[in-house]
Amino acid sequence: HTFFKISDGTATFTCAAYGVTRLKNIAFNLVKGDKVRLYGGIESHKDTFNIEKIEILELAKIYKKENPVCPNCKIRMKSEGTNKGFQCKNCKLRLKNDAVKFIEVPRNLKQEIYEVEPGHRRHLSKQLCRYKI
Repeated sequence: HTFFKISDGTATFTCAAYGVTRLKNIAFNLVKGDKVRLYGGIESHKDTFNIEKIEILELAKIYKKENPVCPNCKIRMKSEGTNKGFQCKNCKLRLKNDAVKFIEVPRNLKQEIYEVEPGHRRHLSKQLCRYKI
């Protein structure tokens, strides 16, 4: 199961995507800053929102920090510590901390609606194919 917290700015809710469903993998790949609309329900004696559909409205960008390449040796430089810059192991060239590059990481999610497979769906849930979109 995948459990996570979601907030609308006024309240925070615990959400759950269960078992071997595709939604579990989708929920696992969400990051802080993603904007989603969730469909599902809460059992009367519990406070966890059980997800049946996830609509991804907007995906946040994720960046990976990459150390600079030495202009002399063409190998990746080593960080010397927080705010101390970078040094090449071979030629000992030093670069300032602002030489670091941030590379956008591609997301494996799309802005669409994901739903639970038919075998795992509650009998009252309306399938996406039944909506006239």
